[in-house]
Parts: sequence; structure tokens; C-alpha cells
Amino acid sequence: MKINNSLINKKKKLVKIFIKNFKLRKNSKKYEDMFLGDGEWDSINHVKLITDLEKVFKLKIDNKNFNKFISFKKCLSNLKN
Repeated sequence: MKINNSLINKKKKLVKIFIKNFKLRKNSKKYEDMFLGDGEWDSINHVKLITDLEKVFKLKIDNKNFNKFISFKKCLSNLKN
């Protein structure tokens, strides 16, 4: 089975963004279950996350698609496209 290096690199970058924005320990896997509105992920942290996603992945996330980035899994899924 061929491993998609691009996807692996995207996931690594995304993990770093989540660790930074949510002040998680480096070895934590907590980010996998996080979602917007769960207490730690409030609207302020969401804006910070979106800003970092735009910078790191050179995206333009606007009002029409910002709600597609509401969990780690959804973020990763939307970065695949």
C-alpha cells in the first residue's frame, strides 16, 4: 500500500497547529477528539486556528467555508482536497 507523503506532512503540520493553539503537550492525542464548542475550543481559539491554517497551508478560508474546519478530523479532511 502506497503511503501518501503529502497527507502525512499535512497531518504533522496540523498537529503542530493544534498543539500550539490549544496549548497541548507534544505527545498528547487529545486534539483528535477536539471540536469547536467543546470548552477549550471557543470562538477566539477558532479564529486563531483559522489564521494559522491560512498561513501554514496558504489557504483562504472565508465566511462560506470556515465552518468546515470545526474539528481536527474535519480540518484534515478539508486539507486533503
